Amino acid sequence: MSEPLTLSAPGLRLQQLSSVDSTNRVAADAARAGAAEGLVVVADVQTAGRGRQGRTWLAPPDCGLTVSLLRRPPVPPAGAWAWTLIAGLAALDLAPPGAAWLKWPNDLMVGDRKAAGVLCELLTTGMELDAVIVGIGLNLSAPDGGWPPPISDRTAALGELDPALRARQVALDRLCSAFLEIEGMVLRGGTGPLLQAAQAAMAPMLGRVVTVGARTAQVLGMGHNGALRLADAAGEFEVLAGDVHLGG
Repeated sequence: MSEPLTLSAPGLRLQQLSSVDSTNRVAADAARAGAAEGLVVVADVQTAGRGRQGRTWLAPPDCGLTVSLLRRPPVPPAGAWAWTLIAGLAALDLAPPGAAWLKWPNDLMVGDRKAAGVLCELLTTGMELDAVIVGIGLNLSAPDGGWPPPISDRTAALGELDPALRARQVALDRLCSAFLEIEGMVLRGGTGPLLQAAQAAMAPMLGRVVTVGARTAQVLGMGHNGALRLADAAGEFEVLAGDVHLGG
């Protein structure tokens, strides 16, 4: 196992695993078994982590931080979209101001290179939300020999921006503190400030031509429910989920 990690943020408790298929799976299993909010699962090695659209998120040993948080917010399932933005902004908070940005809906970017990703999964019973599993994968440093050729030109590490973030303990502390602060803001005051912050964080996308599904369109901004607002020759429209490819 890598160096033991600790948690200093109040209300959180750590489960550190040397190797796991998916930290989201471990956190979801714990939630189904009745675990209270506050569990944070961290893996030294993740062998079958899940990204969006069924992709794999692999965490090379000691090069990244793979973490899943179990949250039980008092919102209906329709309101859980906010937790993807909360997690994205928490990851963005690790970078120096202006050094990174958020690509809707869940990627932390340095220029056009990806440094982190978010995957939130909901557990529901009927129309009730039981839990949100917030998965965050951070690239902290490149592996020995650099990133492999298939991803070398589209992958970044947060340690490039702040050498302190090469330490997993530093990244974990800062990530959890930022997450709790932003989540608390939303629970106290609603999603208005969250949407404003998220739209500011995705500024490099505004006005850009992107492809979403079969449509190529220009990004206008973010809707009241976290949807991406776009416009093409047929007019304005919104998408609630989907892959966004930069550059059309």
